[in-house]
Amino acid sequence: LQLGPAVLGVMGTFIAKGMPVSHTYLPLEMTAAKGDTSVQVEPRVTWTVGDEIVITPTDYDAHAAEVRTITEVARTTTGHSILHFALALEHEHYSGPLLTYGNKRSVRMQ
Repeated sequence: LQLGPAVLGVMGTFIAKGMPVSHTYLPLEMTAAKGDTSVQVEPRVTWTVGDEIVITPTDYDAHAAEVRTITEVARTTTGHSILHFALALEHEHYSGPLLTYGNKRSVRMQ
């Protein structure tokens, strides 16, 4: 059985528990650079200060996934949310077009 990246393989039962939220995952609106202390996502979210988020890797290094605790949620006039956190990112998280095998597709963190 071969599973690619970004796949959760469960052989048995998987139970996830937690508080209901408006969105469980979202793409980044723009690339988050190493050292950034915020990320921007498109829809307004119901996430609050103290919530933990995982910023997934956009390369093949599984260790590039980063857990951050939200310290502030800012709203933009265009309907986006900016999620701030105290600890700076250690890796770049790319968001944008990617040309593969002659096809253009979008790659974004979730």
